[in-house]
Amino acid sequence: MLIEDGSEALPDQPTVDDIYGYAFRAGEEAGGRPGVARLIYEFSTGALVSEDVTRYFADQEYWWPGDVLACGQAAGRVLVVGCGVGRHATAVAQAGHDVVGLDPSSQAVAVARRRGVDARIGGIPDLPDGLGTFDTFLFAGGGLFLLSGPNGQKALRALAEVANRGARIVGTNVIPFVDETGTSTRDSSRQAGPVRHRMRVKHGSRLTAWSRWEPIDRPTMAQLEISARDTGWSIEETHRTVSPFAPELEHTTNSAGIGDDVMETGSVAVVMVRMRLVG
Repeated sequence: MLIEDGSEALPDQPTVDDIYGYAFRAGEEAGGRPGVARLIYEFSTGALVSEDVTRYFADQEYWWPGDVLACGQAAGRVLVVGCGVGRHATAVAQAGHDVVGLDPSSQAVAVARRRGVDARIGGIPDLPDGLGTFDTFLFAGGGLFLLSGPNGQKALRALAEVANRGARIVGTNVIPFVDETGTSTRDSSRQAGPVRHRMRVKHGSRLTAWSRWEPIDRPTMAQLEISARDTGWSIEETHRTVSPFAPELEHTTNSAGIGDDVMETGSVAVVMVRMRLVG
């Protein structure tokens, strides 16, 4: 598999979906105890971010406010895209909605099912058969990036095909490396256009290949609007908050094994977006 810069992933190199699956299974086996399973994000800038997998099993009090807001706007029958271990799906189901979770990681789906979620293996734009139709499509945890890029329009059209009349998309976009005011701390003065980065993810001894180069604030509202053209979807509301990256976790340094400057603190801008099917 070739990466955009021409480098090649090793045949036995795990995908990002694999890495998340391994981490979720380790977190489940540890009973959700902090400090047992970690994900390390290494950026092309040299920055490293450490994430305790505990946060994927955490209650709403530890979520980003934008995700709480997005889940609160779910209505009717809900498809949670990128459900992971089912934290958002569980909360929406407890609010009285009929919920189906969708995730490309078979291990994540297995964990979600054991936690009581009707979870299916799959993703967008190629939805699995037999899902039925939905009133809400939920992309929490920063999942709105799935609706941008070359497959964004195809994904939105696929959702429209299984959407009930007046259906909505609600989700969040996460912009890393901001200060407390939401201003980017990345130096963009040396390049024109948006700041771009690529990333790889590590869990234990497993490490993915480098991702493709992407804008660090993907997707912008302009990108979502471009993806939504001629699909029947229209942006209806946005709400931006600035939150700690992982407020419930203790600071750790040099636990990643791939570098020294590991960050668990700092802020992210979380943008909640609601879209409506009008076509």
